[in-house]
Amino acid sequence: MLTEIWNQILIYPITNLFLFFHKIFGSFGLSIVGVTVVSRLLLWPVMVSSIKTAKIQKELLPELNKLKEKFKDDKRKLAEAQGQFYKDKGINPASGCLTQILQLVFIIALYSVLRLVLNANTPEAIEKINTALYSSWLHISGAINTRFLYFDLTKPDPYYILPVLSGLAQFAYSKLMNAPLKKEAELAEKTVAKTDDISYNMQQQMLYTMPVMTVIIGLKLPAGLTFYWFLSTLMSLFQHLLIVRGAKKDG
Repeated sequence: MLTEIWNQILIYPITNLFLFFHKIFGSFGLSIVGVTVVSRLLLWPVMVSSIKTAKIQKELLPELNKLKEKFKDDKRKLAEAQGQFYKDKGINPASGCLTQILQLVFIIALYSVLRLVLNANTPEAIEKINTALYSSWLHISGAINTRFLYFDLTKPDPYYILPVLSGLAQFAYSKLMNAPLKKEAELAEKTVAKTDDISYNMQQQMLYTMPVMTVIIGLKLPAGLTFYWFLSTLMSLFQHLLIVRGAKKDG
């Protein structure tokens, strides 16, 4: 039952979307570009919410500073006070990670779709895909060409270019996300330890662990999936800049 729900909510829609773009562009690599654009647009409301939360956190820094001064000699009480403070203000310090969590879920589904579609080289596999499609116009009749640019979408990048680019893009995005919390870092320096500060600590961990994990995982993943990750992160950068610029104009 859970498998069927997973298929109906993510696998089948993504498969149809891929083959829709494949019909239009005639290239599965360009289909990945199309799916990336759609997925990032769907995540737009979540990104807006995350950025607004970061802005609110920045505005509440003076109050947080008072807590840090009050409990500067007791890390446990400081953590409890911070937790209660965020709860009272209706803020979840981890909400900034929601976009990346949703993207991780999407990429897991995407991996299944790529493996299903790009390895469809038997009549049985092709029929399995066609039965999941919403229109006969999307039906495939044979194996799909998996070559794009210099790599095979079904195999890891032989020159490690995509994993490195993905890691660099992830680092740039993490730095951009950390920018609103520079004052938070300054306040954290005044406490007994930087780890006293929940938001600062979480953001610092994400800043370095995500890019490294992206490169390591990208070395083993099919190039098609790494290509998606790179494009998605790049789009996130531009989306973030647009949202912040729009917020400045409104405010």
